[in-house]
Amino acid sequence: MSFPTPLAATFHFAHPDWTFLEAGGARAWTRGWIDQGGSISDAAAMGRELAAMVLPPGEAALPALAARVQGWHGNFAFCLARNDEVLLGVDVVRTLPLLYSRRPGGLLVSDSHEWMRERAGRPELNEEGAEDYLVSGFVH
Repeated sequence: MSFPTPLAATFHFAHPDWTFLEAGGARAWTRGWIDQGGSISDAAAMGRELAAMVLPPGEAALPALAARVQGWHGNFAFCLARNDEVLLGVDVVRTLPLLYSRRPGGLLVSDSHEWMRERAGRPELNEEGAEDYLVSGFVH
């Protein structure tokens, strides 16, 4: 998922396993591990790789990023903030939670549903959406 962020972006990662790296104007939050053809990388190595990626600006960034991480297998989540963009990614099973909400005042990104619900101005749980998420991973 890619968001242009001339809006303010707020990041909150509650789980202690997240790593943070800032390099070359990019900020990367990573969690988990990836297998790239038999070579296992931890979250710190994943962050270094993400921060070092040279990606085109704007709409072209998402397909370029997808092409670069296509061979990643494992249990991972990442958030890459650079220039005026935020790029989010998770493994195909969505093993590690990564939530976002685009609000009029900005973008919220977190791994905590409680934090997200409080900040997004929707303290009540959407029962239908929760059921869909638990069954299939889709949300309303």
